[in-house]
Amino acid sequence: MHHKGQCGRTKSALVCDILGTLWFKDVFLRNIGPKRPQLLIMDSHGSHEVLGLIEEAVKENIILLALPPHTSHHLQPLDKSVFGPFAKAYDKACSQFMSEDPNHIVNKATWPRLFKSAWETSVTPQNIISGFRATGIWPLNPKIIPESAYSPAEAFEVPFSSTCDVTFGRSSQ
Repeated sequence: MHHKGQCGRTKSALVCDILGTLWFKDVFLRNIGPKRPQLLIMDSHGSHEVLGLIEEAVKENIILLALPPHTSHHLQPLDKSVFGPFAKAYDKACSQFMSEDPNHIVNKATWPRLFKSAWETSVTPQNIISGFRATGIWPLNPKIIPESAYSPAEAFEVPFSSTCDVTFGRSSQ
């Protein structure tokens, strides 16, 4: 039985929660500088919405903004303007590298150079700023997201079968 407000955890979920909090403390806080308050925009992944991370954010005067689930393709700045160009640049770097010599392969030894090349050409201040503009986060433009983005998922358009009794997420037939 599952009651609202309670949840079970697997070992991997607990590890994910710990890693999210450690990333916040050891990576994010160490790299943002002293100016406060600051805004951290996150997707709604479970590892981002854990008590340890939230408590640290409050203590450090960091404002957390969690994007609604399944909206990152519309609202995540890096999804809009950085990750796509990065993937294309990485594919191009790998293709060019492998076409230079038939013996070239992408492996642990060659990967860092290819990654660095793609990173430097795509993860730029211009691309990052463009992502905030494209999502309407800055400058604020709520009309930039199409109305269709607010429609329910197709799963909700499927008629519910009366032959299936669903109790607490389990099907009993």
